[in-house]
Amino acid sequence: MEHQAKFRQHVLPHYLEVTSSVLTLNTIISRGDGQDLSPEEESRLKKAVQTAQREMEEAVAEGKVILEAVDRNIQYARQEKQGIEEEVRSRKEELLQLGSEVVGNETLQGQLKEALRGHQQQVLQAEATIIRENSRKAAKKTLRDLGFGLLLLPIVGIPLILGASREMCLCQAVIDSEIKKKAEQEKNCDQTSANLDECLKNLKAQKQQKLAVEGSLREKEGALLPLQEDMSQLLTTRRKVFNDLGHLTTIKDYLDIEAGHCALHPLPGLDQVGTGLRQLVSVVQSQSLSFELLGESRVLSLLGRLDSRGQD
Repeated sequence: MEHQAKFRQHVLPHYLEVTSSVLTLNTIISRGDGQDLSPEEESRLKKAVQTAQREMEEAVAEGKVILEAVDRNIQYARQEKQGIEEEVRSRKEELLQLGSEVVGNETLQGQLKEALRGHQQQVLQAEATIIRENSRKAAKKTLRDLGFGLLLLPIVGIPLILGASREMCLCQAVIDSEIKKKAEQEKNCDQTSANLDECLKNLKAQKQQKLAVEGSLREKEGALLPLQEDMSQLLTTRRKVFNDLGHLTTIKDYLDIEAGHCALHPLPGLDQVGTGLRQLVSVVQSQSLSFELLGESRVLSLLGRLDSRGQD
């Protein structure tokens, strides 16, 4: 909207002068062909054409400056928009990656908890086996000791001693194996527990990072909305400025031609210059009605006067 206001502010005064000069021309040429121009009329006509040409050149120049400013702002806005869109895409990709990592760590957490329960269960089983075998070993020791007490009856005492000793050895082998197994499982428990703690730590950090990225994504998407609105307004402004500048340029082309004709000394008769000037008046009327930014009340008022003079 700022550029539209500047366009009106800087271009409209020049165009009002152009329209006023064309109104003067229309007054002169409306008195009919076949009549010679008086020196005063010829001077007024030349001055009106020169003024209109000069003012139109300034109007077009001002309009081009504003159009270039609009184009620069569009370029800046487009670059900023592309930058934010790239950041939005990056945040979304990061969220997908973090989501995948969170799921992976949650799965690993479940596996580690299950493994820890398994190791703990095996430790308990080993402890139960050790207790049971120690009880059996103690019972066999009692039998062996009984055998020693029966050595006076070798046929009874010796087999009892040998059998009990053999069973005690078997029990001790089982106990030694279970003690080793228990130590291994306790070590596995410690390692798995440490891995689980690390997994939980990573999971917590990933969830916190995910929340931070989600907040950043909302912020970037929030910044994108007004920028898209600004971009839309800039494109609308450019279309309007370009449209009006195109109409001004068309009028300028006709003015340049008529200015060339009016530069001749002496000026040809009204029947020779009148056709071109009438065409110029017609072009001003038709092009002015297509303005989007310059079609305001003062211009329309002058156009109305052109119509009434044309009818006279």
